[in-house]
Amino acid sequence: MIRALEGFAPEWYTPPGQDDSEPVTRFRIRPLDGAEYGEVADYVEIDDGQVMILSSGRNLCLQRGLLDWEHFSDSNGPVKFSQANARLIPHEYRMQLVARILTISNLDRDQEKNS
Repeated sequence: MIRALEGFAPEWYTPPGQDDSEPVTRFRIRPLDGAEYGEVADYVEIDDGQVMILSSGRNLCLQRGLLDWEHFSDSNGPVKFSQANARLIPHEYRMQLVARILTISNLDRDQEKNS
């Protein structure tokens, strides 16, 4: 029997390697549903056995899965959450966020508790 997707609860993701002397930046993300995951998959290429998500796919994944952030700032102070401001997230962290969103999109509830 095919089972419907469920358990799309958001979570806070804290990228590793931050300096603990300042408040750490956290991102509120959620899993993608089946249709959203399929949209992102349209931007996946395989090159020499390596799976690569094109920039358009990463952007779409963040548009769908990134909900909020805490303690994200620039030299002028806190950056207000908006999809337009998501472009200000450095590439390294964008990649981590996309990886985490896709990971939690593929986990069932029991697996998610252990991740």
